[in-house]
Amino acid sequence: MDEHVLAGYRKIFDYTPVAFAILQLVRQPGGDIQDFKVLYLNEACGKLLQQAPEKVAGHEFLATFPDAPASLLHLVRWAAADGEKSVRRVYNAKLARYIHIECYPLEPDICCSIQLDVTEEIRRRQELEEFKESYDAVIASSGLRYWEYDLRHDRAIQSEASQRELGIPKYMENYPQSWLDTNILLPEYWADYLEVHKKLKNGLKTVTFEAEIWPPDAETPQWEKVIYCTIFDALGEPLKAIGTAIDITEQKNLEAAFRDFQQDRRLLAASRLDAYKVNVTNDTILSIKQGSIVLDDAKQRLSMTEFFHQVSQRIRDPEEKAAYTVCYHRERLLADYAKGRKSVSFMGWYEGSEDCRQYLKMSLQLMQHPVTRDIIGIICTDDLTEQKRNEEAMACAMHSVFELVLRIDARTGAFVICQRAQQMQLPAGLSQSFEAAAKQVLRASIPDDEEYGRRVQELQLWNIIRKLNATGNFVVYYNSLEAGSLHRKKLQFSYMDKENMQICMACTDVTGSAEK
Repeated sequence: MDEHVLAGYRKIFDYTPVAFAILQLVRQPGGDIQDFKVLYLNEACGKLLQQAPEKVAGHEFLATFPDAPASLLHLVRWAAADGEKSVRRVYNAKLARYIHIECYPLEPDICCSIQLDVTEEIRRRQELEEFKESYDAVIASSGLRYWEYDLRHDRAIQSEASQRELGIPKYMENYPQSWLDTNILLPEYWADYLEVHKKLKNGLKTVTFEAEIWPPDAETPQWEKVIYCTIFDALGEPLKAIGTAIDITEQKNLEAAFRDFQQDRRLLAASRLDAYKVNVTNDTILSIKQGSIVLDDAKQRLSMTEFFHQVSQRIRDPEEKAAYTVCYHRERLLADYAKGRKSVSFMGWYEGSEDCRQYLKMSLQLMQHPVTRDIIGIICTDDLTEQKRNEEAMACAMHSVFELVLRIDARTGAFVICQRAQQMQLPAGLSQSFEAAAKQVLRASIPDDEEYGRRVQELQLWNIIRKLNATGNFVVYYNSLEAGSLHRKKLQFSYMDKENMQICMACTDVTGSAEK
């Protein structure tokens, strides 16, 4: 770059608070890019790098700062060689700072760079994300769905739980009519639901509403209790309302059970393997669903404690047996109910008759009898054997399909092994850098130098990112020599979290398949 041009940049940027530098690519005799030289940097840039500008200017950057992220070279390459603006946030471990970098092309092989320290911004964002995750976890564990209702624009923003469980979009215009249009809320409650929202617009602070909904994937309707809390602006006008919904189906069913003990629909539900009604206070069994499979002898005059003990004797796994015993201890149930815990459940393998093993879910819901004040429980047993075995089969299949699964942080070049098959051998002393580790693995398995060179170039992070940004998916095939046999390997890359540059790589052995 002409010295007069550099002098012009110095005049403009020497005293600006924004970190600014001019960079030039350094090429090997064959033309390959190996580094970049710092032609100029201002005081603000030197302060960010914690180096005096005169000690950095005129020197090759990666040679001067060997701990700098390798992705910096890709940024400069895109701008200086390809003539494209490049933007990335990188983490400098030595400085313990997150740096936002933007590179703009100036001349062939030359670009300018602006750097911003965004460490505090990222830390605040991480804190907010951690808080949100904790909040979402609390909401999820409580069984609540929530949403935000914009009273001025008739718009609702649904939580992830609402979107997932009900199959509705995140943003719903013309609310609450758009909610009624989903037909999830049963029609007999529509008029009352519209009235609730009129009350919110009129400035009512809290509104409670109970109704039945029918989620798309549910076999039967379920009861929900909706609680709205209104938020007001500085002038006291209603601004928005936060709605929460909790499934009260169990509560409603239990109330129905108390109204008609002889015709307890919940106990006779065809979907349940077994069902029992017990009086925890008096340690008695009140009723048993006909055709009990779990314990045929429960029809005898067993106490509830005796019943729980007999069930535990058919749980062979010591840890599962201990967990069941703790879960269904009478005194503990009463103490937990007094603390507000109204349900407990257990899942484990159960030895039935004729050596038949079943994976059962045993759920106990508790509530206080409205007349006697005794603590009454309904025990329902569901057979999850097929589901459990399907899960085990899927887990086994995943291990058999993929030899290796990695999570790659493209910001730093580091990676984490998420899954590795037993037959997948990796070189000793594997590097923590993906690009370096890829070279080690390829060098150990690819005998052909020409193919090795091509695959190394393909597995450069800048190339993987470029391919993913263009198509959303990137596949690399290569031939691997293993124990004297040639195998065909398939490496498939995809974004796990594009915003944070998290990439998933899955390795599959496709030898003998129809693939390349």
